[in-house]
Amino acid sequence: MWSAWLCCDHLAAERREVLRQCQQHRRRGRDVRRAFLTSVRVLGEGVDVAGERGVEAICFADTRGSRAEIVQNIGRALRLNRASP
Repeated sequence: MWSAWLCCDHLAAERREVLRQCQQHRRRGRDVRRAFLTSVRVLGEGVDVAGERGVEAICFADTRGSRAEIVQNIGRALRLNRASP
């Protein structure tokens, strides 16, 4: 299992690195079957989370401003990885 968290204090480069790690199937020479990433309004507009692993679930633990925001966030997670068959 792999886990990490992101917040607005993380620099863009740090965010990209955490997202890259989240999408890997191996970490430190071991198979990773589950990856958990928590964030506070970091995975919003302009962020692509569809890597080789994909996203299995999303949990909103705070309120959202609009239905459009919810749909956009879910849509980002449901994007298919074009490199995978």
